Amino acid sequence: MLDSILIISISIIISIVQIFYIIIHRENYRPSIIIFFLILSSLLNGIFYSTTFNLSIEGDINKDFALSLWKTSIVVGILSFGTLNMLEMLILEYNKIRYGIAFIYAFVNGLIISILYDPNSIVVIQAGNIYYYVFQNVNLLILIIFFCIAIVLLMWYIGIKNYSKIRNKELKPILSLFLISYSFYILVYIGYITTNFFFFRTLHLFCLIINGIFSLYIIISKPNFFTILDNKIYDFIIFHKSGILLYSFSFETGKETEESLLKGSILIGINHILNSLINKKDQLNLIKMKERDIIFEYNNELGIAILLITNYKNIVIEKAVKNFMDKFIEENKEKLYNLNGLIDISEFRDTKDIIKEYFSPFIVSNNI
Repeated sequence: MLDSILIISISIIISIVQIFYIIIHRENYRPSIIIFFLILSSLLNGIFYSTTFNLSIEGDINKDFALSLWKTSIVVGILSFGTLNMLEMLILEYNKIRYGIAFIYAFVNGLIISILYDPNSIVVIQAGNIYYYVFQNVNLLILIIFFCIAIVLLMWYIGIKNYSKIRNKELKPILSLFLISYSFYILVYIGYITTNFFFFRTLHLFCLIINGIFSLYIIISKPNFFTILDNKIYDFIIFHKSGILLYSFSFETGKETEESLLKGSILIGINHILNSLINKKDQLNLIKMKERDIIFEYNNELGIAILLITNYKNIVIEKAVKNFMDKFIEENKEKLYNLNGLIDISEFRDTKDIIKEYFSPFIVSNNI
């Protein structure tokens, strides 16, 4: 009993720290749906599942109550596995959210729950101070195993499919560890419910704690991991209302772009748009194209505008653009106020440091 209480306590403490850290630093985990699934995962896996799974095997408690805890742990467990998979899909394929998969999850979970709470679905066997559970309904066991294996296969399919799309190379190993650790965790769970071997139970609980610590590490030190990783930024351009290109950066090369390398027709078109809109009350903030979104951000007081080209707009990029504009103005306000006549754009070369601060997850090369 003391071992179970210790494991439950460690798991709950890790989960509470995760939840409070996410809430306090929620600006780092946009959009809001990712915050929701991060908190839900911590609650389901680190608190409810850890508690019900550990207590259900303790022979010191009432047998009927232990069986209820075991069944609850199965329900919470499969919900937590599905939540992890949905979180991965949100991180890697936010613009391709598969509502059909969510519907299938809900259907299968409902089917498992309806069979699980049949009084004859599971039998409790006590050996010493430990309860073991045998599935009398073999179809229920097969359904749970099928669901768990499907989760693992889908996690790997999505991970491998999108691995090359991750812009920040530092985050690729984290995705690999995420897939390996949680897949192993789920597969060990299958081993335990199938065989009742104490070794699998111990290994499963060890994985539970290790994964909790690993998740806490990612949440605190690598919040960029939860940025939408299939999002791409192609070009970032800052213009003055006079039509002068103040700064341009290519996210494809990770380097600044000289004006001479930009096509003249592009510059003329951008200048026309910005000169037409920069002082208007109802300003254009987005142009949607077939495979590109062009985002605009203005500062009428200083007469500057940011143009960002991405594969699709989302709240993460919008927030980064606004934060960039605030920091850029803060560092260059005096220079921008005094711009007149011949403009020396070399004064804005330090802009690349601000880009790295707010857009590092989207840069192919980090050597800027």
